[in-house]
Amino acid sequence: MMQRATVGSRLTSTDVRHLLRRLAFAATPSLERLVQGRSADAALAALLRESRRAGLPTVPDVVRQPWTNTALRLSGMSDEQYDGLRATQVQSKQQDIELIRHWWLAEMIGNNAPLRENLVLFFEGTFGSATELVDAPHAIYGRNALIRSRCLDTIPALLEELIVDPAMMMQIGMDEHFRARVSDRPAKLILDHWTVGDGVYSDGDVENLSRALTGWRLTAPAGREPQPSPDVNAVGAARRTGLVPTFVPEQADTGSKTILGTTGNFDAHSAIRLLARHPATARRFSQRLLQHLGVEVPNDRLVSTLTATYQSTDGSIEALLRGIVRSAEFWSSASRWALIKSPAHMVVGACRQLELTSPPLAMITSWMK
Repeated sequence: MMQRATVGSRLTSTDVRHLLRRLAFAATPSLERLVQGRSADAALAALLRESRRAGLPTVPDVVRQPWTNTALRLSGMSDEQYDGLRATQVQSKQQDIELIRHWWLAEMIGNNAPLRENLVLFFEGTFGSATELVDAPHAIYGRNALIRSRCLDTIPALLEELIVDPAMMMQIGMDEHFRARVSDRPAKLILDHWTVGDGVYSDGDVENLSRALTGWRLTAPAGREPQPSPDVNAVGAARRTGLVPTFVPEQADTGSKTILGTTGNFDAHSAIRLLARHPATARRFSQRLLQHLGVEVPNDRLVSTLTATYQSTDGSIEALLRGIVRSAEFWSSASRWALIKSPAHMVVGACRQLELTSPPLAMITSWMK
């Protein structure tokens, strides 16, 4: 099994290329110069430093102005009138979402923070929304920007912000999830896909988490509510006036709730804090990050180690990465050839390796589809 002799030893040129292909999409000459002669810990520290030093990307033009719902259904509007507005909105939405795809692809290819963007890709793959459900380009961009701002922080901190992120509220159906009409869909998605995973929770946990998530809706910014008001009987998307997460206390369930054996007066934030720190969540994210980086684990040792690291560091993403690059499994012969790259990882790595300054973004996204 090919691996470094000690954690603190200098990386060989082969090690450097392996590390960069996994953490930074590709082993470019500039990145090789950055980490050559360093240990694994020092190489990771250099990549993290560059990621934190790099500026945030310029906001794309299509989301510079606040989102407005151009397909509001007003009282007395006929089906034909509304369907016409909706068809025009859908066409515009699809064009703008495609521009946002191009914008992020250009950012992954051309910025000075490849480790950061690789983590954004990881979390987008974990939480990312289907555009059929999240039909507002501003919300899609906002979720991407939120993940970027937190991807070098802790997973609980990221989850606590995502719980009231407009894109995620739309994705899981938490917009207008009120005490009078509680659905188990938001709770099921959070338990299955965001936190502990299937087999850890009961139907009672779903019911109590559903109650904790009540009281939130998306509204227009203060002073910008449309006049006349939308038809209150229209479907949610047809009466959504904006993308501002707004808590409506009278629509929230404030009673006592028991979630995974813990009882309290949980709301959305306190419930997600509880779930984010659960051992099953720690294990799940450890496994997913190993899979994203293509690390072969022949037994449970490394997953258990990373789970303990997550719990002792409150889900520090940096600590998880450090635990991975220090492991024998990361450097094994099996891991060096284990990663089946996603289309995005393959395209971004190839473009960075070729040092393309003006890649054909529209053509590339077409190929990726």
